[in-house]
Amino acid sequence: FRAWHHEIWTLDQAVRFEQEGETRRIVVENFGAAIMPTLLRLSREDGKSEDIEIPASYWVENGRRWVREVDATVVSAEVDPERLWMDVDPRNNEAERP
Repeated sequence: FRAWHHEIWTLDQAVRFEQEGETRRIVVENFGAAIMPTLLRLSREDGKSEDIEIPASYWVENGRRWVREVDATVVSAEVDPERLWMDVDPRNNEAERP
């Protein structure tokens, strides 16, 4: 709770797609100094979705970037789809596949 009660740190998580040849990845980045768990929702062509939780401990232990390979059926990704966190720039919380 230090980030929220004793500091002026901000939370800014963002998502984007990366593609190299046939390999497609989802990249989530934590630009702010505040650390919170990340709920990432992947939407697929068939209308189904998959929720992935990235625990706050990931950001403490591994830095500011999380990457996962995804298949071609993933059409979009969204960080914090329920809008629960106080993200300072929600414009970068959604991405569509290239």
